[in-house]
Amino acid sequence: MAGFEDLNDSCLQDATFKTANELRSIRESKGNRGPELLKESAANQLYYQACPLDDMTLDRVLEYIDEFANEKEAKDRTWIAKGLDKYTKCKFKEPSVKQQEEQESVRSSGSARESFLRSRLDSDLVAFYRTLVRDGSKLTYIDDVAMENLLRARADVAKEKMRLQQYKQHMKRFLKVYKLLQGGELDYSDALKMINTANVREGYTSGLRDHKETSSYWELSRQSFPVKMETFAVNRRRLLRELSAKYSRAVVLLRGGEEIYQYDSTEKYEFRQEPFFLWTFGATEPNLWGLLDCWTGRSVLLCQRLPDDKENDYNRRKMGMPILQELKAKYEVDQVTYFDQMEEILMEFSPVSILILSGINEDSGRPFPSITVVNDVEIDVDDLCLYGIMSELRSIKTNFELDLVRYASKITSLAHRLMMKRITADSYEYQAAALFKFFVNFVGGCGALCGKSICSSGHNTSDPDYSANTRLIKCGEMVVFDMGASFYGYGSSVACTIPVGGLFNLEQKTIYNIVLRARNVALENIKAGVFWSEIHEQGVKALLSGLVEIGVLQGDVDEMLNVGVSNVFMPFGIGHFIGLDRFDVGGFTESSPEKRGSSKHLQILRTLRMLKPGMVMVLQVGCYFIPQDIVAATADQLVKEYFVKEKINRFLNLGGIFIKDNIIVTHQGYEMLTDLPRTVHDIENWIAGKYNDNFNFGFTKHDNENKDEMWIGAKKNPCVDDAVHNRT
Repeated sequence: MAGFEDLNDSCLQDATFKTANELRSIRESKGNRGPELLKESAANQLYYQACPLDDMTLDRVLEYIDEFANEKEAKDRTWIAKGLDKYTKCKFKEPSVKQQEEQESVRSSGSARESFLRSRLDSDLVAFYRTLVRDGSKLTYIDDVAMENLLRARADVAKEKMRLQQYKQHMKRFLKVYKLLQGGELDYSDALKMINTANVREGYTSGLRDHKETSSYWELSRQSFPVKMETFAVNRRRLLRELSAKYSRAVVLLRGGEEIYQYDSTEKYEFRQEPFFLWTFGATEPNLWGLLDCWTGRSVLLCQRLPDDKENDYNRRKMGMPILQELKAKYEVDQVTYFDQMEEILMEFSPVSILILSGINEDSGRPFPSITVVNDVEIDVDDLCLYGIMSELRSIKTNFELDLVRYASKITSLAHRLMMKRITADSYEYQAAALFKFFVNFVGGCGALCGKSICSSGHNTSDPDYSANTRLIKCGEMVVFDMGASFYGYGSSVACTIPVGGLFNLEQKTIYNIVLRARNVALENIKAGVFWSEIHEQGVKALLSGLVEIGVLQGDVDEMLNVGVSNVFMPFGIGHFIGLDRFDVGGFTESSPEKRGSSKHLQILRTLRMLKPGMVMVLQVGCYFIPQDIVAATADQLVKEYFVKEKINRFLNLGGIFIKDNIIVTHQGYEMLTDLPRTVHDIENWIAGKYNDNFNFGFTKHDNENKDEMWIGAKKNPCVDDAVHNRT
């Protein structure tokens, strides 16, 4: 096979063109035997059987590249970590006779993986591969496309750092001039001359725009996070790799979400894109269809024609339907056309089968609304494989997706910090929900919430699913905030429990510390390779042990766990997947044989899977004193011996304590996405205003002199009598 001296765009284009020609020749000459013969072709080795970098290993590989480059001598260093600028003189060359003999000798003597790598890449990358093998990585080899993405990622990071550094330097200068102007030490015309120069304007405006001069990103405002369309192109490539081995001659057909009218009125419900369609194409408009050809990798979006066949831009925009050119440029797909031309597109692809989504969500038990495909040509319709494959892919997030989840969690954490200070006694629960929704939208550009808002206080905290949010919050009670923002479909779900008035009383502090300790025990055990059921057992055991210590329960903790005593105080699992859905898919799939356990404490879990790097999980621990459940449990002959009624009555009016965090599973442990005060000491100090966090929400001093006081300053507290809290 031909080798590459170096990598650049022209090399990749030549290789892709050669691959496409080879695939086309096999397809035309061999007919239906093409997929079988494709396994033996060089093109298949180049594209279909490529094993690129695992998404969660990207950062580690970049570190390896830097380390390897630093260890090499300067004279023979390939500079693989310096970006693509060193590869401008690359040319596609056939290997010499001597090189072919060397490659053949390596194939016969060395391992198959290393010999194939040596046949395609230079000796430096072979040594780099050996470094990965010594480190225990399971990478097979780095294909050309993966290497190009690595180099582009490193170049983009370096360019972004330079851009931000330039922006900060010029902004410091601008602020100094502005301060002198406000203090009367500088004339307005002189100040204008100092800042209105070409380099200053360029430095300032560079901080307000994305460094790429392309349309491959979506950005709502300067405060929001830019969404790169490469996020969904990577998802499509991942799906193609999973389907290529068995369904190389198939076409994936997906239907986007549809607008729904409010009963018989002309108004429509707020539109939310179907998650599988959003994961694949990134399109947020309603009434779209999508095609993905497994043979060529082409992606096509299809939209509806106007009813009156008027194709001018004004009518399309009036109906909320963007023109075709806008869709193609916005989502970076290969083609955009109308829905009534689907048959022509299918005839052009000439697939053997059409893959559609059909399956049952094992978490909710509800079936996915599948579509009916009617075609004049005899094309098989397969509705068995796609749902499980895409669910598994969605359960492990790419680096692009993780950035979106991080941003949603950051905005959610800021909103919770705001509510902890601003929501006090004499506020209504719905005011907390309104404040949260306003903040995440106005400050973070999160136009939707991830699930319903739960703002419960007093006896309402004993209901985990309470969402009426109508009660007046009173002094001395506990209040539970369980809400999360959703940014471009990717959500977060965070909960905190705080005392109204800012001080915990003895009973509240006791139960809160038990819940916090159970949460910390679960966190200590989280890492790749551990089953989620084990995390649940460790956390619940810590919760039961704490209740035994204060005398609420008695007996052996393991026995209580097996008979389901923990379900009385914590009637839900310790967590679940989160992503494009609040309860994301992937908990129980065909590729994960773990099913719901037979023990009572395992039957309420939404997943029992082994954790893998890239999974985003919600970790939730709570302790609820639900009167009707406790009465039923103390009357149950199987479990009543473990309850101490005299001690339980002391906490019956407490309600519930609930803590929820978002985490990313990593090789060594986890990455915490939630940034909130969690201990009793930190919560009381935060509410009291002893922690001074200088949040910047996009306002300048000219806009609002007291922006920090406006947003996170402590509201005057009606709970002025500490005796109300019964504090000891």
